Formats: sequence, structure tokens, C-alpha cells
Amino acid sequence: MPALADCDNVTRFLMTAGYRAIVPGREDFIYSGTWLRRIAWLLRGTSERVPSANPIPESNGKWAFGSIDNSDHKLHMLAANLRVKIAGSKAFCPLSFAKDFSVNAPCTKDDSSVTTAMDWLRRLDQALAPIVGGALERQASQDSDFRKQLTINQQKTIKDLRDGYGCGPEGSRASVRRDHSEGNADRNLRHETLVEDAFLSAPDSDAICKGLDKLYDEAGNGKLMSPDARKSEVKLFLRLIAREQKDVGYTIAALPSGQKALIIGVVGQETMQEIPFADFTV
Repeated sequence: MPALADCDNVTRFLMTAGYRAIVPGREDFIYSGTWLRRIAWLLRGTSERVPSANPIPESNGKWAFGSIDNSDHKLHMLAANLRVKIAGSKAFCPLSFAKDFSVNAPCTKDDSSVTTAMDWLRRLDQALAPIVGGALERQASQDSDFRKQLTINQQKTIKDLRDGYGCGPEGSRASVRRDHSEGNADRNLRHETLVEDAFLSAPDSDAICKGLDKLYDEAGNGKLMSPDARKSEVKLFLRLIAREQKDVGYTIAALPSGQKALIIGVVGQETMQEIPFADFTV
């Protein structure tokens, strides 16, 4: 297993040639998924703006003996749709190139590679469509059982958001920093804008946890979430997904024009079908 990113001849060429992002293909798995994950991890360390120390003893704390010859001095191996099934923990599926497999990445079901955040995002997008949203509200006004199920689902989405933002036990805010001033308190009392304001101004603030708690309690009292509150939830889930995928599934590169380019890496289904099971086992 390589201790430095450019110990591998191909990686050294990519760094010297100034590549900014790559996506693994079939042949890249020949040395095993574990080896490929190591290369992705070493490249990410080499690309750090403020380099940390490489923990591999043979590395002497360095990530590479050369540099990445592009304007960003970064090179990331991307695979937004490549996830790992953890033995003994079937409910979790971290990204294959994630820095740490212990990061919480709950899946929708045991055999799925879709996280709960992605699943809720899809459902909320559907509910925000005017035709679908209107139909849901009409049925909820006529069917008490259906309304109850909607509010239960609302509480489930809020619980997953609270977990994702590290809100801690309900009523406890010890682990969340306070970024809102007292002057914002009155404005944030409005149900429709509570989570939205918190998201725009302080993505990990105490206001988000308080806002989610309020929405959770209202759902428990049978109140349906407003379209504005659903839009806020969509943004909060998008931020969670972006946090997990940054420099693992996507990266942002600087262009010579000074503009920024979003690069997303996706491994093709045909590519994975051609790889023997032993080669993509980590």
C-alpha cells in the first residue's frame, strides 16, 4: 500500500500533468478497492489548503514528495455514487472515498445505497410540486388518518435533520454554537421563516435546532408544514448532502477566467458490473 500519493506512477503523472479531478474506471480497481481508497485519501491530503500530518509512519508526515501542478494545487478522486456496506452495520453506507467510515451515513434500507437525507430530499421536492402539494393538503383536510400520517412523516424528517446537525437531545444545546443575536429572536418566531432564516445566516447555529424543535412540536399537534418550511428543509438536507460529498463526490475548481466550476464525479453502472467482487471489497 502506498504511503505517499505519488508513489504510484499513474498518480504521479496525473499530479504533474495538472489534472484537477478524476473518476475511477474498471482498471483502477485491479489492485483492490482498499488500494483505490488509499490513493483517494492520499490525494485529498495532498490537496489540503493547510496540510495536516500524514499518519502513515513511512510517510514522515508528508502526503507526497511532489506537488500538484494546477492553479488550485488540488487533485481529487471523485465518486458521488460509490458507497460501502459496513459489515455488521447494514443501516449505514458511507461514501467509499470518505475520510472516515465512522461518519454517520444512514441508509433508507439495508440493501440500499441511498441515504436518508437523499431520500427525504426527493420526497420533499415532490411535495413542493404545486399539483402534488395541493392534492396532499386536500386529502389531509378530508382524511384524519392521512393527516396523522403526514405529520408523523414530518416529525421523522425533522428528527433526521436534528441528528444531521448535531442538535443533541431535545432541549439540550450544549454541542451547538450560538450565532444569533437577541435582536433576531422576534423575527425568528414566525413559523414559515424560522428554519429559513437560521439556514441562511448560521448553518450550524442554535437557531436551527430551536427552529426544528418548534416544527417538530407543531407536527405533533397536528399542524401541517407550510411550503416555506418545506423549502427550508430542502436547503438543510442539501447542505447535509453537500457536506458529506465535498471533495469526495464533487469539488469546485478555479478556472483561468477567475470563475468557478462545479465538478461532479459519478462511476458508471457498466463500470461496476465489470469489476470482480474481490476487487471492490474494502
